Amino acid sequence: MIALRPTDAKRINSGFSAVAKRRLWPFASEIRKRFFAEIDSLRERLEAHGRETD
Repeated sequence: MIALRPTDAKRINSGFSAVAKRRLWPFASEIRKRFFAEIDSLRERLEAHGRETD
């Protein structure tokens, strides 16, 4: 078993998170787009419902 210093662990973790970010980045814009589209459709449905009850 190799003993790791805390600085080694930090370096490994930051490297891992950089790889994870790079792999997930293409999906981030798609997720954001879908999320805001859903919010917009809910807002439109609420406004339409408000007009119906007036």
